Amino acid sequence: MGDEYWDLDAILAEQQKLPSFFRMDVPGYGFLEGNLDVDLAANTRIELPYWLAEHLALNDYIDLELPKCFGHRVRNDLNASPTSVNLGSLCSYYYRFGVKIINLVVDAMLPDILADAFIARLPLIMDYTQTSRLRTDRSEFIYSLDETEKELYKTGHESVTAMAQWDQRKAVRIHTAEVLRRERTM
Repeated sequence: MGDEYWDLDAILAEQQKLPSFFRMDVPGYGFLEGNLDVDLAANTRIELPYWLAEHLALNDYIDLELPKCFGHRVRNDLNASPTSVNLGSLCSYYYRFGVKIINLVVDAMLPDILADAFIARLPLIMDYTQTSRLRTDRSEFIYSLDETEKELYKTGHESVTAMAQWDQRKAVRIHTAEVLRRERTM
């Protein structure tokens, strides 16, 4: 829990859905499937938010399936051209969600996929921040980023802007302290 308790991004990442299969019949929980009067049968596939699926999976009530955003098609796209994949539309918290499910879903390749995608996409994000003074439309590029990448882009853009201000001497001016301006009387 710790620092993530008050972190809105962490809360939103935990809202992502995980395909889940109940291992047993669950009386009175048909509402999860949209049926108010029915029991939930064993092996029924239901999309549950991470925060609920984690607890149920750790207590062996459900089996989890890998979400589509981490499926074979997306992996193939990331292997072919990581910078052309629109992670923002797949899962707005792609990396945070991926890190959360690493220990829940049996998939030895997932950590490498997350790391490789991040490493491959980071130079492009930094290139865009360094050329931000050019008057080009970046909305499509920014839309394709997940929230972690958007935060990095924002930080990089702010750093470039601050550096340009400093370089043009428009940043903070250094002034003589009031104490040093007074005449000394001794």
